[in-house]
Parts: sequence; C-alpha cells; structure tokens
Amino acid sequence: MPLDLSQAEPAVVRAALPAWLAATTTVPATVEPVVLAWLDTVDDAALAGILQRLSTLGEPGGDHPADPHVRRLSRHYIAPLLAPGSGVDGLDRLHTAFRDHGGRLLLVGNHLSYVDAQLTDALLADAGAPAIADALCVVAGPKVYDTLFRRLAALGLHTIATAQASGITDRASLRELARIAGRALQAAQDHVAAGHPVLLYAEGTRSRSGRLQPFLRGAGRYAAVEGCRVLPLALDGSDAVFPVDAEQLSPAVVRVTVGEAFDPAGLSRDEVMDRARDGLIAALPAHRRPASD
Repeated sequence: MPLDLSQAEPAVVRAALPAWLAATTTVPATVEPVVLAWLDTVDDAALAGILQRLSTLGEPGGDHPADPHVRRLSRHYIAPLLAPGSGVDGLDRLHTAFRDHGGRLLLVGNHLSYVDAQLTDALLADAGAPAIADALCVVAGPKVYDTLFRRLAALGLHTIATAQASGITDRASLRELARIAGRALQAAQDHVAAGHPVLLYAEGTRSRSGRLQPFLRGAGRYAAVEGCRVLPLALDGSDAVFPVDAEQLSPAVVRVTVGEAFDPAGLSRDEVMDRARDGLIAALPAHRRPASD
C-alpha cells in the first residue's frame, strides 16, 4: 500500500487496507472478508486516530498502549492462520498465577517469529483468557516497528519499546541505548507492579535454528518487582506461520504451553533467568530445546 498513512484520508485507507492485509498472507480469500467486516465497525474518527498513532509508534523507550480497534483486527486477522490443533496447554497455571498474585507476572517466552506476540495474544484470548491477554504488555525491540505491517501489528498489542545494542560501539550511542533500555525496564516494572503481566523474549532476537538460544545478560532485572512471579511461556509453530525469510504468513498449528510459576525473591538476576530458562526448556517440545541440553 504505497501511501503515507499519517496523511491518508480514511476513505483511501478503507479502499486499500483489505487487499493489502490479505496479500500479506497465503490465504487472501479468507483474510480479506475479515478485514472488510472489521472496517464496518470502525468509524472515520477512530480510523483517523489509528493512522495518526501509526505515524509515531515505536518511540524508543516509549510505552505504547494497544488500540482496542486494532487489537480486534489483529485477533480476527490471526484467526485464519491458526490451523486446527492450535491452542494453549496449562492455561489453568496462568489463571492461577494471575489470580493469586494480582497479575504481577513476568512471562518469559522463546522467540521464533515477528508474530510471536500476536499469535500468543490471539491464542490466549480464544482459549478463555481474554482479560489476561488484554492486560499483557510486550517488551519489543526496534525491528518490531520497522515497517508499516509490523507497526500495525504492534498497535494491536501493548508494547514497551526497548533498544538493541547490536553493531553499536561508540560510547555516546551506547549511553543513549542504556538510557532507552532503562526507561523500558522501568516501564515494564511499573506495569508488573500494577498487575499488568509483561511478556519478555529474553533471547533478544529470533532463533534461526528454532531451538532456544542463550538469554541476554541482565534480563532478570525485569523480575525485580515485589510480589512478582516468573512464568515460562513456551511457543511452538509460530516460525511456520511466519518464517524468518518469508514475505507472507501461512496457516500452521501453533501451541502455547504455560510452565510452572516461581518466586524470584532471594535469587540473583542470573539465577532468575537460569531458572526461567530451565522452566522454559521443560515446557518446550524436544525439537525446540537447546541442542546441548
């Protein structure tokens, strides 16, 4: 869709959006009617607000709430991509941890695809946990906001934009990255403290092999919130929906497995992440576990 959405008229977007979004998948005939039906529920004022937010989304260190209209669009768009057999295992563990600890949860997941968070959100909502999905905040790197499609997907989630230091060596840039990362960390901790679960992909980047990679140093800081519990969230199949080098999304079986929650109090940052990683490995199918484990 070759247009500047921040300057586009709602009528232009209404005409272009269904075919454009449908073309991002290998099942356009299924997706296009879903988008058309969604547009019927969104008035021009709401659509103009969405377009304005898309033009500014992704400020580094920023806290970006989901747009409720785009959240509905995201879930409707994802639904045709969840093949029969998709679902959530161990949902009772998530409900129990959320209830017993007032939502003060750090969810630690494995990272396979740019649509991991969207698939997780849609699966949780469909499995009977829409309130938890609605409350979820996702820590996102700058690549999440790189393209129009990714920004639109991100706007359907509550995201916290952090920084990535890959390829940066000069001290001034590293100081700025540290400042951005600090703002994102504080935002995430504030959300956990307020009872809004935060989803963290502690590997920091998508796995090219499909197996769990080492965690970033310092990721355990996100759990440094009084009353927080850490909960592994294992994902399988999202890389079949949107492989690393693919240009379109395809239907596939996607499953989320909820691990066992634990209390990080009294553990060092590294110990928190070691235990979270062990719990994630236990919840992952064998072909997703590290080759050396």
